[in-house]
Amino acid sequence: MTLVSSSTAIGTIDSATVVIPNGSYYNNHAKFTPVSAGTTQLSATDARAVAYRYSTGTVNVAVNTPTLYSSWAPSMYLGVGQYSDQNVQNH
Repeated sequence: MTLVSSSTAIGTIDSATVVIPNGSYYNNHAKFTPVSAGTTQLSATDARAVAYRYSTGTVNVAVNTPTLYSSWAPSMYLGVGQYSDQNVQNH
């Protein structure tokens, strides 16, 4: 199977191809990594020239930026590349 993300600016797949083992119907070794907020379409295509091959599959993925909540420092501002080593809760 060939795996593709329609927008690598939104997210990438760590494996361009995967093998589905004989007797199985899936492979869960490929990983999608979000890059930035937006939408992308992931597709899996079986390009083998055989009578019984897998149908092409697609899925739309939305990558969102989470809202962060800070009860320990409500007036703390952080810039790009800065961090604070505190307990942060993601909502």
